[in-house]
Amino acid sequence: QTDAAGTQTIQAADITLTSSTVAAADINQGTSNNIIYITQMSVATEPVLVNNIQFTLSGTHDVNDLETVLVYFNATSPVFAGSTFLGSAVATFAAPHAYSINISRAMAVGSTGYFIILANVNSGATDNNTVKINGATNPVVFGFTTTPNVTNTQTDAAGIQTIQAADITLNTSPVATSNFTPGSNNNIVYVTQMTVATEPVVVNNIQFTLSGTHDANDLTTVLVYFNATSPVFAGSTFLGSAVATFAAPHAYSISISRAMATGSTGYFLILVNVSPTGTVGNTVAINGATAPVVFGFTTTPNVVNNQVDNGGMHTLPVNFISVSAASKPGGVTVEWKLGAELNIDKYIVERSNDAVSFYTVGQVSATGGGANTINYNWLDASPSAGNNFYRIRAVSHDGRVQYSPVIKIDIKNGKIDISIYPNPVIKNGVLNLNLQNLQKDNYTITLFNYQGQQLAKKTIQHQGGISVQPIALPNIAAGMYSIEVRNENVQFIKTFKAE
Repeated sequence: QTDAAGTQTIQAADITLTSSTVAAADINQGTSNNIIYITQMSVATEPVLVNNIQFTLSGTHDVNDLETVLVYFNATSPVFAGSTFLGSAVATFAAPHAYSINISRAMAVGSTGYFIILANVNSGATDNNTVKINGATNPVVFGFTTTPNVTNTQTDAAGIQTIQAADITLNTSPVATSNFTPGSNNNIVYVTQMTVATEPVVVNNIQFTLSGTHDANDLTTVLVYFNATSPVFAGSTFLGSAVATFAAPHAYSISISRAMATGSTGYFLILVNVSPTGTVGNTVAINGATAPVVFGFTTTPNVVNNQVDNGGMHTLPVNFISVSAASKPGGVTVEWKLGAELNIDKYIVERSNDAVSFYTVGQVSATGGGANTINYNWLDASPSAGNNFYRIRAVSHDGRVQYSPVIKIDIKNGKIDISIYPNPVIKNGVLNLNLQNLQKDNYTITLFNYQGQQLAKKTIQHQGGISVQPIALPNIAAGMYSIEVRNENVQFIKTFKAE
């Protein structure tokens, strides 16, 4: 035998660890996969299998700030995109806390790769608490299935990661004091302006109290809308609603979902639908000073509340029970019936021929009937031929306006009236009745003296439109007389003189 067998040298892998730079940054409440630290591993001489990673999370974070700590691996670059999951651990511990996570990652000879440590942040994490790994004083330590030679060159290259909450400012947008018509929808009660800074948020709830004097029968629904540009209903989007059949004060909590970007401002509108039988004089309001609107979020932002009592008081002023129009002697009589009226100065009668453009044709002063049922009427002595549309405009003492429903009447042949001639008439002669645009029907003709005593009565037949009916007068003395023409729908009384 000779010395023909060479020396067999046991070889361990040579590992070099360095720290990749991680910029200091804000990590948002409720976010996942926030990079805390990255270790670059280079392998020479022999392959290795990495089976464990140990590190200490320092900083100022408490037991409620983090949910999970995770380890990923990227073979090509120190970024999360393209990396693969290796392992994780629950992270509900206050800093500093040491973690040991079993992993499995084979590293070939001559290879380099990046072990990335990340954290998931709790939605209620404390604003401005921090998370950090210091590679100089507490470098990441790896376990292997073998015992390689490890050269540690890790440094404090990872910046502090600061937990960040959104900063929310709430203001009250002005809503003018107004009248809510019974039976009306989408009446704005209150508008909250929300401004979001620092981080985005998702609004998931809104809470408010409807105060005032309204009872359980006044409202039907309360609704929440959002307008990204201005505090108006036009252009807004529906977020949620609730049944509102409760007497004031009543607290509401409505689930909504509205994402708000960093730097954005938007308007949350609270509206009500009023019952057709809403009680006149009852009120609806939200007082932003004593009972401001409260929002819920998927995270825990910092909220600065600047809400004030700027929502206005909203009153149910007039309860229109009915509005009607009928052909009467001398024109069209418009009648309206109110269940009650409050603080009303006058009623303006408006007419239109197309139900679009209305103009004033009359006015009636309010009686101040309060909670009592009130009836009003007004005679339009000059209606147009064809369609006549009427509506009533109720005007309060402070200038606020409420409209009645629009009603229509068709005057087919113009004004309805009668006239007589000659006047004076020869006693015991013939009096002519000129019937203008009365409906086809039988009419009762009655003659009265000046004391109101009935002298004669007869029935005539009118074929509609315009006609002249001669009436032979009985033996009467000279003086003043009246003649009545009537049926179920109309009544005319005209006076004449007999000589």
